[in-house]
Amino acid sequence: MNFIQTGFKGLNDWWMYIVTLIIVFITIQIGSLPLGFFALKHVNYDLAEFQIAAEDQFMKMGMDANLFLFLMILTFIFGILGLWIGVKFIHKKKFKWILTSRKHIDWKRVFYAFFLWVFVSGAFIAVGI
Repeated sequence: MNFIQTGFKGLNDWWMYIVTLIIVFITIQIGSLPLGFFALKHVNYDLAEFQIAAEDQFMKMGMDANLFLFLMILTFIFGILGLWIGVKFIHKKKFKWILTSRKHIDWKRVFYAFFLWVFVSGAFIAVGI
């Protein structure tokens, strides 16, 4: 069975895709709340300063870079969780089916791609420096 054929497994009514998109949207919004709260706290709850900071995506307000990165990644983690909920409970599919058509995930390929991107990114950073 190829990858396209795995898409026909499970339930595939059109309204299920709409509900899944809504779930993913809501979970991303929930995941972005901690970033908003930390940013609002960082500007001492001044909404005018918060609006100015939001215009540059909170990059110039002096928040710790690692905390900011964690809070941004948390938003995407919540989005993946929403996607998992939609795939598992609405479409009645295995989450693995949206990743691969193989029996198991080929971790050798995953690590190869990861280290290839590490090399490419490192090369671009070295050229930039």
